[in-house]
Amino acid sequence: MRWGQLDLSEQAFAELAPTSTGRIAITWSLLSPGTPGTISIHYKNGSSPYWCGIQAIGHRNPLARLEVRTGGGWRQLARTDYNYFLSPDGSGCGKAIRITDIYGERLTINGIALRPEAVQPTGIQFARH
Repeated sequence: MRWGQLDLSEQAFAELAPTSTGRIAITWSLLSPGTPGTISIHYKNGSSPYWCGIQAIGHRNPLARLEVRTGGGWRQLARTDYNYFLSPDGSGCGKAIRITDIYGERLTINGIALRPEAVQPTGIQFARH
């Protein structure tokens, strides 16, 4: 699949055109759901001041990046296949978190303790697009 394409199941494709067509030209846009809740943060089990995985849960829009505050400023963390952002040396764990959605909206989250056993609410949410 290339960027901008959608792969559909045979059943879904058949709703649009005969499956023998193969490909069809469409236009589509991503809509923000009316998620009623706010974003929560979860530290992966095993997280510590020396290594941590951070997961944002319940965000209305897809995330483009997650950063943590360190002594030297903001540090972008790499996303894993299992949807956690990792700080392999623990820098920024338990400090402020900044998340940015695909529309460029940036939210800063303070007061989230390094507690791997807890899902911690933030009280904030991205705007709808």
